[in-house]
Amino acid sequence: KIIVDTVAGRTRPGGGGVQAAAGARLTSDRDSLQIDLFAPVGLDFDDSLLTPLRCDFGVNTSRVTPLDAATSNPGEKISYDDETGQMRFEPVGWECWDELCAWEPPMAESAYDALHVIVEGGGAGEVRATLRACEAARRGSGGSGGGGGSLPCVGVEPILHEVDAAAL
Repeated sequence: KIIVDTVAGRTRPGGGGVQAAAGARLTSDRDSLQIDLFAPVGLDFDDSLLTPLRCDFGVNTSRVTPLDAATSNPGEKISYDDETGQMRFEPVGWECWDELCAWEPPMAESAYDALHVIVEGGGAGEVRATLRACEAARRGSGGSGGGGGSLPCVGVEPILHEVDAAAL
C-alpha cells in the first residue's frame, strides 16, 4: 500500500513499499536491477506523487492500481506541536484500509529475485501473492537469480495496528 503523508504542508508518498523501492534503487545500478512497485491505492490518489520514483529512481510504477472499492487513500497529516514539543499524527482516509489489504498483486508467475511484502496482521492479499510467487520459483518458473527452483529473497514488514492474540 501507499500512504500519503503531509508533513509541514508538503504531500509525499510514504509507506514501506515506497521506501523499499527507493532503497533498492539506491543500492543498485539502474541498468542491473528492474524494480516494480505493486500497490493498491484509493481512487483519490494523485499519481503525480510517483513521478520522483519513476524519473529519479527508475522504478516501474505502472502496477500501482486504483481500486474501485477504495474511494480514499490512507495517510496522515504530521505536524509538530511547539507547545508540547511533540509530533502530532492526524489519520485521514483510512476507511478503505481493509479493501486495500485484500488486494492481491498480479505477480504470481513472474520471476523476481527479491520481494518486499507488508504483512497486515495475519496477512492478506500481498502475503498470498508472495507465497504464490515463491511456489512458482520453487517449481522452476520464476526466480532469475540461479535458475529453476531458486527462491526469491523475501523481506517481511509486519504491521500491527493493535497487538493482541487475533493480530498475532
